Amino acid sequence: MDGLAGTFEHAGDILAASALSVRSPFLNWNDAAQQVNGISDEMYEWLPQQVMSLLRVSGTPQSPMRYVIYCYGQALKPAPNGINTASITLANGESAFGMVTNYQIVAESDTRTVVNFGSVVTNMVSTNDEFGNLYLLSHGMPMVTNNNAQIEQFNVLPSN
Repeated sequence: MDGLAGTFEHAGDILAASALSVRSPFLNWNDAAQQVNGISDEMYEWLPQQVMSLLRVSGTPQSPMRYVIYCYGQALKPAPNGINTASITLANGESAFGMVTNYQIVAESDTRTVVNFGSVVTNMVSTNDEFGNLYLLSHGMPMVTNNNAQIEQFNVLPSN
């Protein structure tokens, strides 16, 4: 560890993020049974177990990591006979007339993008005083600032 605040230097460092354990959005803390009985270790470990195989640390703040993003999209339109023309009333009292109940795919696309995220390492932090004047403070611990994304490669993939 070189002490850079806000960076993960090893793939396992991400496990310190509380969103992968006690504050996971996939755990239902509003459920009375979970509050009484707690949550099993299996539930706590499910998300990190799924995520870890996808992570690689291959860069440093001086040589930024690259991310490969695969994107899939579809363009849809209402299918023939997919628009409700009957006078049906929904459970909330609204009319279902004109509601689309089925779609047809009219176009698809797949892309592959390679992105790197660069940043500047500094021990200076900018702040504003009570009059709105910007000034720099020296901060003892190195900080990662001025993050930016750069697309290195973008490809439209062939359709299947």
